[in-house]
Amino acid sequence: MKSKLIYFVAIVAVLLSSCKNDSVVTPIVNKAKIDSLVSGAGYANDVYYSLKNGVVKTEPRAEWDLAFATIAKSVSILINSGSKDSLFVWKGGAIADFDKAAALDNKKNLATSFDSLSWYNHSAFEQNTSPTNPYDQGWGIYNGTTHDVAGDSVYILKLASGAYKKIAIITRNAITYAFTFKIADLAANATSETVTITPASYPTKNFIYYSVVNKTVIDREPDKTTWDFVFTKYDSKIADYPLVTGILTNEDVSSVKLVGADSTKVYTATTFTKKISNIGFDWKSFNGSDYVIKNPYYFVHGVDGNYYQLKFTAFKYTTGVTLFTVKKLN
Repeated sequence: MKSKLIYFVAIVAVLLSSCKNDSVVTPIVNKAKIDSLVSGAGYANDVYYSLKNGVVKTEPRAEWDLAFATIAKSVSILINSGSKDSLFVWKGGAIADFDKAAALDNKKNLATSFDSLSWYNHSAFEQNTSPTNPYDQGWGIYNGTTHDVAGDSVYILKLASGAYKKIAIITRNAITYAFTFKIADLAANATSETVTITPASYPTKNFIYYSVVNKTVIDREPDKTTWDFVFTKYDSKIADYPLVTGILTNEDVSSVKLVGADSTKVYTATTFTKKISNIGFDWKSFNGSDYVIKNPYYFVHGVDGNYYQLKFTAFKYTTGVTLFTVKKLN
């Protein structure tokens, strides 16, 4: 009986020792996660993505024409260049001459969609600035007393359908951040409509959107704290690539493009940039028959404060599928 008891105690000791050793030596490893973005045929959808949680939201790109910044420090107004909307500055007169505008007077004076450095600077409607007036916001003039911006310019908006509209931003209120604009068909004395957009009603978004065709406000972005980048079509401002398909990072998300030997570096030994088009479109290239991955590696400092390695593995242009891996680094 005594020998059996000794044997039992010995077995228990071995099991306890084994459990203790396992709990000490088993490491926690951040493994690469295989994932994909599906934008569909013709890349018709914008796909918002979180490096931590995966796809956050997918939205049809063609549903909007104008986008208004929601934050106090920005008067940015984007156009949907990814769906082939275009914007031109009308040189025929000031905002008081809005009713007279009847034709596109200078097709070469194209206002680009956005600034590749930030969502909040040098947007399409901010292109008509005076270099000698620091208060000139492009579409209007900043009032140093009221802090409102009063419109002074007329633009011609060409929609993806080919239809033309004339549009003028009348004001942006400093207290409510509300934008008021006037829009009409491109014809002399055409009946106009006045619209007010209240971005302050959407404080968790970067922009609030508007469909000129449907005359509706569209809340399409996910909460700005939930996504790191959006896969979309955009105006690259590069002559050979006027409209590209790629990735734009969220405001304040930073990234590093790793080229050649740089791909062996650790994220703490690299210099990050907040340029929203840093990942962009040129991680892939067309070889005449298919797309190949040209530059797969990136480090990204996400909205959650963590660092990630983003590695592209394939781009299927016929189905609009991007394949990649994500690995948390810290």
